Amino acid sequence: LARFNLILAKYGRDRVLRDVRFKKAREMWLTAVFALGLSKADGKEYWIAPEHREQTPDTYVCCISRHPTRTDAQIQEKLSLEITEWVYSSPKSCQLNRKKRPE
Repeated sequence: LARFNLILAKYGRDRVLRDVRFKKAREMWLTAVFALGLSKADGKEYWIAPEHREQTPDTYVCCISRHPTRTDAQIQEKLSLEITEWVYSSPKSCQLNRKKRPE
């Protein structure tokens, strides 16, 4: 989260939130926020990692947990995340979308 704040300070909020060159940074920030919330909910310690080679997923959230049946073993849990950004254009676009949806 701190790294994203440094990027915002250096390049500016609008540029970072809109420019495709910062897409991976935005994905990592969203993943970090998700992992922080998950950690608060279940008490586990998570780390995050980007995916650079494959198209999907965008990022991973990982942790080490106790093995469910072996007391002397641990397992790595790995959650794959695909981040979808919503592009907000205007209140009118939201109204149009609502009108198009069947009731």
